[in-house]
Amino acid sequence: MSSKRTARTGAPTRHPSGRPSGPPPLTSRQHQGREVISGQPPGGHLPEGMTRLGANISPHLVVAAVGAALVIFILLALGISLLGSRPGYPPTSQSSRPLVSSTDSTPRQPIVPAAAEGNTSPAGKGLVEMVKRIKPSVVHIETDTGYGTGFLVGANGVIVTNHHVIADTSSATAVFSGGRTVVVTRVLATEPEKDLALLQLDPRVSALPSPLRLRETLPEQGESVFAYGGPLGLNDSVSDGIISAVRMRQAGGTRSSITLIQHTAPISPGNSGGPLLNSRGEVIGVNTLASFGKAQNLNFAVSSREVINLLNRAGIARPNR
Repeated sequence: MSSKRTARTGAPTRHPSGRPSGPPPLTSRQHQGREVISGQPPGGHLPEGMTRLGANISPHLVVAAVGAALVIFILLALGISLLGSRPGYPPTSQSSRPLVSSTDSTPRQPIVPAAAEGNTSPAGKGLVEMVKRIKPSVVHIETDTGYGTGFLVGANGVIVTNHHVIADTSSATAVFSGGRTVVVTRVLATEPEKDLALLQLDPRVSALPSPLRLRETLPEQGESVFAYGGPLGLNDSVSDGIISAVRMRQAGGTRSSITLIQHTAPISPGNSGGPLLNSRGEVIGVNTLASFGKAQNLNFAVSSREVINLLNRAGIARPNR
């Protein structure tokens, strides 16, 4: 990891041209026990309108100043004496009132800062609960050629991912969020032109999480969506966005078409095969493609309807219909 040299604390900043970025600091020196700004020695010529302190003061001004000080001192002393003679001053503990009077039996509630109450909106709380619910069913897929994401869609450990995640690999494992690792025993079905694959986890493994629910209808443009997966190996990451468009495209040079969900939830390598979900936690797509060139925020997922069609053709039941 590259590192940057950090300027020392207190070092003057400099202009890109090499000159100091601000005016030069004032310097001072000691002259006969007094600090004066350089270039202004005592006894030197002063600008018009300025008077040197302590020089050429009239005796009459001194007498007047002393008299004024005595008058102020006498008035302050008299005021303190009068305040001290007022009944009940200074206040005693008996004259102070309690926060709750004897006639009010309901104590006042203390003011609680907003930060102590939490600042999560109802929508934010819904997202938190949704992530907790879907997290156990999403897996990080590791192969001998790379990694990606997948999630449970069928009973007895059937998961879906992108075809390109498991293409040209001889072994794969699925790692759940808690760290539990399960071996992928075989590929149940693939559809390379739509970049989908169904995998079977080791059937001897019991107590697997519930499959995620697949939405059968297409989402609406502008609908809020969330991507879940492992971008760059950072497993269990969630990002949000909206539906930009729903597009129909020809699938891989074949006569069949594919439904793609264009969205703005950021995804990166490692998100491949992970779920794209709506605010109810339903899967609306399988993330498969993102643009990292000149275009910005162009992300695509294969529609969940394509996953349903593949499950039906493979004869795999969906428990959460």
